[in-house]
Amino acid sequence: METNRLAVDDACVVHDLAGPIVVLGHARNSLQLSLVRLERGRTKDVGCFDRPIQSGKNGGISAVCALLQPGLFATGGYDHLVHVWSLSLNRPPKTPGPLAIKHSSLVQSMLAIRDTSHKLLTTSADCTVNVFDLSCERVVNTLKLSNSVYHAHPVFSEFCSLFEVAHRELQFELRDHRLVPTAPVVRFGFPTAKVHGRFVRGATQGTIFASGGCEKDGCVRLWDLRKPTDIMKTVPCLPGSKVIQLAFGNEQMVACSEDHHLAFMNHVGDLAEVAEH
Repeated sequence: METNRLAVDDACVVHDLAGPIVVLGHARNSLQLSLVRLERGRTKDVGCFDRPIQSGKNGGISAVCALLQPGLFATGGYDHLVHVWSLSLNRPPKTPGPLAIKHSSLVQSMLAIRDTSHKLLTTSADCTVNVFDLSCERVVNTLKLSNSVYHAHPVFSEFCSLFEVAHRELQFELRDHRLVPTAPVVRFGFPTAKVHGRFVRGATQGTIFASGGCEKDGCVRLWDLRKPTDIMKTVPCLPGSKVIQLAFGNEQMVACSEDHHLAFMNHVGDLAEVAEH
């Protein structure tokens, strides 16, 4: 992989007619978007592309998100703008321009959902979450939180999402994002010395949520989102390291540490393997 793509703010996988493509977002002011195709376990560079920027503002990409429609993805920027892109075979990605979404700080994460229609949730350091309806192309609801919102995750209900926020004890919020919510917000977490930051990210699968943390205890914590007030299980998997990323897939959970080690577990946290990457 070329050195000009090593500093990556966010990444996602998009599927088009030819298969999966990795979308990489960069904080720089030019060639902020990189695409890499996955073919039979190998990578093939598609290219680096410019994102439309506003004069005098940081044009870097701070968040990327695959949409539920094939060949579409969204990017959020340090200039507070959100773009939707389309992929076509043998052609550069295209975007018609920014969506009508207002944030007053950088976009930190996005989440594609489908409840009554296709929607895009955008979260920001300005402590807001916008719910943008992709069919009618407008914001249909705005959630105002008390803390900066780092990440958004899908959960067992299409009308709810889990948000990771800047708080030292209640880092997670389970919220109903309908205009008239039927369930109250549920806040939960565990005591830490400082907030996690936007580069620590948990993961959800069904009713299970997993998170690492800002402490170098090498632990992954699991919650059952049906009763999240108590930690369901704490799994020591990377001793002496800070677990910064979690992901579920193929009946496994993968934990990544700040010092580039991986731990593989089943979806309830039973440790299977630790490897250096």
